[in-house]
Amino acid sequence: MCRYGEHDYRADGEIEFDVVFADGRVARCRECLRQPYQGMTISAGLVEGVEPDRFYLKLDRENDEPLTLFLRADEMLAVVWVCNGALWTAQALEVKCAVGEHGKLS
Repeated sequence: MCRYGEHDYRADGEIEFDVVFADGRVARCRECLRQPYQGMTISAGLVEGVEPDRFYLKLDRENDEPLTLFLRADEMLAVVWVCNGALWTAQALEVKCAVGEHGKLS
């Protein structure tokens, strides 16, 4: 295992890190997926030690403190659901604007 920033980078490619809560609980996180963007990384994985939460979602934007959410399976699915709804709404509005008021593409 070697260090990668604040994380442990395992030989098998997984990144592990701990989050210590004010009450002394320790969340042991294991990254499953990472999506880098310019100036931001979104990652998600499994977590132990903060049951009933079993997953985490981390938003790490340059020049900001990382935001890490600890979630149950149903909460993780709810995040996916609302993000999907926002994307579909944006797409529907773009199509509606392109079609115009007479039902023809402009």
